[in-house]
Amino acid sequence: MAKKILIVEDDKVLAETLQAILTDTGLYEVAVANGGEAGLQLADEFKPDLIILDLLMAGTTGMDLLAKWKETGLSGRVPVIVATNLDQLPFMNHAMTMGVHNYFLKSEMSPEAIVNHCAKVLAEADGSQVPPSAPSQ
Repeated sequence: MAKKILIVEDDKVLAETLQAILTDTGLYEVAVANGGEAGLQLADEFKPDLIILDLLMAGTTGMDLLAKWKETGLSGRVPVIVATNLDQLPFMNHAMTMGVHNYFLKSEMSPEAIVNHCAKVLAEADGSQVPPSAPSQ
Protein backbone atom coordinates (compact mmCIF):
# COMPACT_ATOMS: atom_id res chain seq x y z
CA MET A 1 0.00 0.00 0.00
CA ALA A 2 1.31 3.44 -0.94
CA LYS A 3 2.41 5.73 1.87
CA LYS A 4 0.55 9.03 2.09
CA ILE A 5 2.47 12.30 2.07
CA LEU A 6 0.87 15.68 2.65
CA ILE A 7 2.69 18.73 1.28
CA VAL A 8 1.65 22.02 2.92
CA GLU A 9 3.32 24.64 0.76
CA ASP A 10 2.08 27.96 -0.64
CA ASP A 11 4.71 28.04 -3.41
CA LYS A 12 2.70 26.22 -6.07
CA VAL A 13 5.72 25.50 -8.30
CA LEU A 14 7.65 23.85 -5.48
CA ALA A 15 4.57 21.97 -4.26
CA GLU A 16 3.88 20.63 -7.77
CA THR A 17 7.54 19.70 -8.26
CA LEU A 18 7.66 17.75 -4.98
CA GLN A 19 4.32 16.13 -5.77
CA ALA A 20 5.49 15.04 -9.24
CA ILE A 21 8.78 13.58 -7.98
CA LEU A 22 7.08 11.73 -5.11
CA THR A 23 4.26 10.44 -7.32
CA ASP A 24 6.65 9.33 -10.07
CA THR A 25 8.36 6.91 -7.66
CA GLY A 26 5.11 4.93 -7.54
CA LEU A 27 5.56 4.57 -3.77
CA TYR A 28 3.46 7.47 -2.52
CA GLU A 29 0.00 8.94 -2.63
CA VAL A 30 0.46 12.69 -2.38
CA ALA A 31 -1.92 15.49 -1.44
CA VAL A 32 -1.07 19.18 -1.65
CA ALA A 33 -2.45 21.97 0.49
CA ASN A 34 -1.56 25.44 -0.78
CA GLY A 35 -1.96 27.10 2.60
CA GLY A 36 -2.31 26.57 6.32
CA GLU A 37 -6.10 26.26 6.54
CA ALA A 38 -6.15 23.69 3.74
CA GLY A 39 -3.26 21.88 5.44
CA LEU A 40 -5.15 21.64 8.69
CA GLN A 41 -8.20 20.21 6.94
CA LEU A 42 -6.26 17.78 4.72
CA ALA A 43 -4.22 16.46 7.64
CA ASP A 44 -7.49 15.32 9.23
CA GLU A 45 -9.09 13.98 6.03
CA PHE A 46 -6.09 12.49 4.18
CA LYS A 47 -4.46 10.79 7.22
CA PRO A 48 -0.87 11.22 5.99
CA ASP A 49 2.09 9.06 6.98
CA LEU A 50 4.39 12.08 6.62
CA ILE A 51 3.96 15.85 6.25
CA ILE A 52 6.25 18.29 4.43
CA LEU A 53 5.51 21.73 5.87
CA ASP A 54 6.44 25.29 4.97
CA LEU A 55 6.42 27.74 7.89
CA LEU A 56 6.05 31.03 6.04
CA MET A 57 2.51 31.16 4.68
CA ALA A 58 -0.13 33.89 4.71
CA GLY A 59 -2.98 33.42 7.17
CA THR A 60 -2.52 30.21 9.13
CA THR A 61 1.25 29.70 9.28
CA GLY A 62 3.25 26.53 9.57
CA MET A 63 3.96 27.39 13.21
CA ASP A 64 0.19 27.65 13.80
CA LEU A 65 -0.21 24.17 12.29
CA LEU A 66 2.59 22.76 14.42
CA ALA A 67 0.93 24.12 17.56
CA LYS A 68 -2.41 22.60 16.60
CA TRP A 69 -0.85 19.26 15.64
CA LYS A 70 1.10 19.14 18.90
CA GLU A 71 -2.12 19.84 20.81
CA THR A 72 -3.96 17.02 19.02
CA GLY A 73 -1.02 14.62 19.11
CA LEU A 74 -0.66 14.43 15.33
CA SER A 75 2.97 15.59 15.35
CA GLY A 76 3.78 12.76 17.75
CA ARG A 77 2.26 10.16 15.41
CA VAL A 78 3.17 11.57 12.00
CA PRO A 79 6.70 12.75 11.12
CA VAL A 80 6.74 16.41 10.06
CA ILE A 81 9.57 17.70 7.90
CA VAL A 82 9.84 21.47 7.71
CA ALA A 83 11.09 22.83 4.38
CA THR A 84 11.18 26.61 4.61
CA ASN A 85 13.27 29.70 3.95
CA LEU A 86 13.04 30.81 7.58
CA ASP A 87 16.63 30.43 8.76
CA GLN A 88 16.49 32.09 12.16
CA LEU A 89 17.71 29.84 14.96
CA PRO A 90 14.91 30.70 17.45
CA PHE A 91 12.29 29.60 14.90
CA MET A 92 14.23 26.42 14.12
CA ASN A 93 14.51 25.55 17.80
CA HIS A 94 10.85 26.32 18.46
CA ALA A 95 9.76 24.16 15.53
CA MET A 96 11.85 21.27 16.85
CA THR A 97 10.15 21.56 20.27
CA MET A 98 6.79 21.36 18.48
CA GLY A 99 7.51 17.83 17.26
CA VAL A 100 9.27 18.45 13.94
CA HIS A 101 11.32 15.49 12.72
CA ASN A 102 13.70 17.61 10.66
CA TYR A 103 14.12 21.19 9.46
CA PHE A 104 15.53 22.12 6.03
CA LEU A 105 16.15 25.41 4.31
CA LYS A 106 14.60 25.21 0.84
CA SER A 107 17.41 27.31 -0.57
CA GLU A 108 19.94 24.68 0.54
CA MET A 109 18.05 21.50 -0.49
CA SER A 110 16.99 20.34 -3.91
CA PRO A 111 13.48 18.93 -4.23
CA GLU A 112 15.08 15.55 -4.97
CA ALA A 113 17.06 15.69 -1.70
CA ILE A 114 13.88 16.48 0.23
CA VAL A 115 12.13 13.53 -1.45
CA ASN A 116 15.04 11.21 -0.62
CA HIS A 117 14.88 12.33 2.99
CA CYS A 118 11.16 11.56 3.06
CA ALA A 119 11.93 8.00 1.95
CA LYS A 120 14.45 7.63 4.77
CA VAL A 121 12.07 9.01 7.39
CA LEU A 122 9.24 6.73 6.27
CA ALA A 123 11.55 3.71 6.21
CA GLU A 124 12.75 4.52 9.75
CA ALA A 125 9.16 4.83 10.92
CA ASP A 126 8.38 1.40 9.44
CA GLY A 127 11.66 -0.18 10.44
CA SER A 128 12.16 -1.22 6.81
CA GLN A 129 14.68 -0.71 4.04
CA VAL A 130 15.03 2.69 2.40
CA PRO A 131 13.48 2.64 -1.09
CA PRO A 132 15.61 3.63 -4.08
CA SER A 133 16.43 7.30 -4.44
CA ALA A 134 14.16 9.63 -6.33
CA PRO A 135 15.07 10.03 -9.99
CA SER A 136 17.21 13.04 -10.81
CA GLN A 137 15.70 15.78 -12.89
